[in-house]
Amino acid sequence: MNNQIDINNEIKVLMNHFNSKQFDFVIQKSLKLVKKFPKVIILYNLLGSSLQNIGNLKAAAEVFNSGLNIQEKYVPIMNNLSNVYKKLGEFKKAENLYKEIIKLDPKHFQVYVNYGNFKRDFNQTEEAINLYTKALEINSNSVELHHNLALTYQGLGKINESNKHARKCLDLNPHFTHADVIIINNFTYKEDDYSIEDMEKKIVSEEINDIEKQLLHFSIGKAFESKKDYNKAAENFKIGNQIKKKITNYKIEKDIEKFEKIKKLFEKIDFKEVKTNKNDLGNKIFILGMPRSGSTLVEQIISSHSKVYGLGETGYLEKIFKKDLIDLDKYEFKTDIQNLLEYDFKQIVNKYDTFLSFFNTKKSFFTDKSLFNFLHLGFIKIIFPNSKIIHTTRNPKDNLLSIYKNSFAGLNWTNDERDVNKFYFLYKDLMNFWQKKLGNFIYELNYESLINGHEKKIKELLDYCNLEFEEKCLEFYKNKNQVKTASIIQVRKDFYKSSIDLYKSYGNNFKDLFKNL
Repeated sequence: MNNQIDINNEIKVLMNHFNSKQFDFVIQKSLKLVKKFPKVIILYNLLGSSLQNIGNLKAAAEVFNSGLNIQEKYVPIMNNLSNVYKKLGEFKKAENLYKEIIKLDPKHFQVYVNYGNFKRDFNQTEEAINLYTKALEINSNSVELHHNLALTYQGLGKINESNKHARKCLDLNPHFTHADVIIINNFTYKEDDYSIEDMEKKIVSEEINDIEKQLLHFSIGKAFESKKDYNKAAENFKIGNQIKKKITNYKIEKDIEKFEKIKKLFEKIDFKEVKTNKNDLGNKIFILGMPRSGSTLVEQIISSHSKVYGLGETGYLEKIFKKDLIDLDKYEFKTDIQNLLEYDFKQIVNKYDTFLSFFNTKKSFFTDKSLFNFLHLGFIKIIFPNSKIIHTTRNPKDNLLSIYKNSFAGLNWTNDERDVNKFYFLYKDLMNFWQKKLGNFIYELNYESLINGHEKKIKELLDYCNLEFEEKCLEFYKNKNQVKTASIIQVRKDFYKSSIDLYKSYGNNFKDLFKNL
């Protein structure tokens, strides 16, 4: 009896620390308690969840499986394990668990949400919406769920449905600023549609945090831009970025070092001598470059072709590199690679191909619009030597302005005018390096040239990709593919020129941003 009391008290303590995100404490304490109480299933869930939260996914999976050996159908662990499998790239295992949980507990709200997110990640949006709808039947007042539906419908270009769920988020939680962002991005601002004053009132509210405040400032900035009040737009973009910079504490010196390491790693390599993947089918089209350089438009054009499937901005190849090959922050190998020319990349190829197989398509070509693959062009040349590389470029002033106007998760260099400017020159220098090393392997496509001579450019682009011209590539705006980038609304329109030379409207508001351009 005393033992039972003791373990219950210990679990309460662990739960309090877990909810306070003190995961290291939970891990250390749980490891001791599991030895003393090996049959207490919740300990395995707390330990595995803490390992999951610190990013130790393999260890988390092992702990969760140990728990299931004790209680085979323990749904909380099954649900957590399914999400870990998804992150590990064990997609089949993840999906099987989602299905099993639904059979065991058809009223389990979170599994429908998680499985819906899984389907959405693989562009199976109809199935995702069906799963979200089933979740709604269980809990119609979930802000998370309505937000997911708003994003999904937005990605499909179904703006009315997107706004409906975004407004439901605000009905449930008036301070849920992510919904404000969706609504603002869904239309060209009109005073009678949405009130700037309402957003400004939210900013001074004590109920929202700094992350939410910066999102609102970006939304207000876009609203003022739509009203052609460029000074007030610039003011809000600057405040939003200032707030975000304080949160991120970014230092560009690390990126300077990383870019130099990339060049150093590949500068002496003769790619003609590299042991390449001879079985590469040449069916992968990598679209890369700076954010907001027209890459989403290019993918929509190519993926409108009958033979091409658009993956979107998955970042999955980089995830594989990060997991199996290289420390991306330091750009140092995780394994003891003595000779890059002799390294066997089969594991990476197999993982990426497994990932592609989960997209429900019979099309033979894939576009991967993961922009920062420009960092990894050396590896891509070795691993997928027959792939096509499309490098999208744009007038740098319009490009950098568009970056600065948007809040990008994880891109901390975007929050300061000087950092954006410096990063652009780092990127430009690296692309010049790749151009010299790889030459014709890279196809350069300029946004302004595409807009001004789109039919000719599209024919050239398709020819480079070994695809015959199809008229529907000119009607890319009819493409029903899910879009998840900041260009989510723009690519549902025909070619337009209003974004060209937009930087001129802002006058002298962004001197540091445009330095030396």
